[in-house]
Amino acid sequence: RGSGRRAPVTDWLTLQPGVQYIVNPGADAQLGNAVVAMLRFELSWAL
Repeated sequence: RGSGRRAPVTDWLTLQPGVQYIVNPGADAQLGNAVVAMLRFELSWAL
């Protein structure tokens, strides 16, 4: 599951935001650093 804040939206849906700062992506000096924002969805249900 990973660390960080998780926000339960319903009893079957949880959201987890995240941000990464990537220095020298692709090991290519011509590329600038990158900020990546993400949103993880966790679904759960009983069969």
